Amino acid sequence: MEIRNTINIDNSKLSMPFIKVNINYLEHVVRRSNTKSDYHSHNDWQAEFVIDGNIMCHFKDQNIAINPSKILIIPPGIYHSFKYDELDNNYYSVKFLCDLHDIKTPLLFDNKENVLPICHYLQEIVNNNTDKQLIAIHMQNLLKILLEIELVKGKNLHVKNISEQVSDFLKKNTSSYPSAEDIADEMNISRAYLSKKIKEETGVSLKPFMDLQKIETAKTLLQLSELSISEIAFQLGFIDVFSFSRFFKRIIYLSPSQYRNKYQNEEFSKELLNQE
Repeated sequence: MEIRNTINIDNSKLSMPFIKVNINYLEHVVRRSNTKSDYHSHNDWQAEFVIDGNIMCHFKDQNIAINPSKILIIPPGIYHSFKYDELDNNYYSVKFLCDLHDIKTPLLFDNKENVLPICHYLQEIVNNNTDKQLIAIHMQNLLKILLEIELVKGKNLHVKNISEQVSDFLKKNTSSYPSAEDIADEMNISRAYLSKKIKEETGVSLKPFMDLQKIETAKTLLQLSELSISEIAFQLGFIDVFSFSRFFKRIIYLSPSQYRNKYQNEEFSKELLNQE
């Protein structure tokens, strides 16, 4: 039995403010040979639509893999880099301006049921049209739809600042303490840029910041691990236990062994109080 319902439209109530999008740059790339881009930011928004292959986008503390079932949109001013699979990459890169100012972190659209039809639709448009301006119009409409979805749902990815990322990285690598150069390489930025951002965000220069992070790691290892002090010194990158002891005492005013004994005595006292 056929059922048909006519919906009466009141246009005065269709008041959602549609986003304005102006495309500045549109590029279709197949089998890109230079497989890695430099770490950079820009004043445009950027969107990546992958038809075939994989692109890895790096945002300071995280990597996001983009494939035909994911679409990534990057707001202005966010530092990022790309790594491409040169064998079969086939993607569209778009830079654009829009009047949306509330989104400050990358947007990842990863619902396959929604994203795959969009990429297939885009490929059909390109295959059936030689008019580049028409392709840009379709791309503009797709971007407007995606950003309007974001206004309703919101799927912002949190991108931490540099100092937070460094702290997180050091906490995850206590077994082999990295240098500032190691951290800069891991984050795909220069040591000079790392130093500049640490100073801007914390008010201290890179070396004191790294020293404070190292002290916190040393305190944790002294408190919670069964490693000897010489093992902790080696793990933190000191050439010998004497260098570590001088470093630790300069900041904490206790030697590592004094700090460990003090902590253990305090914990023992707490246990006795709890038993009473």
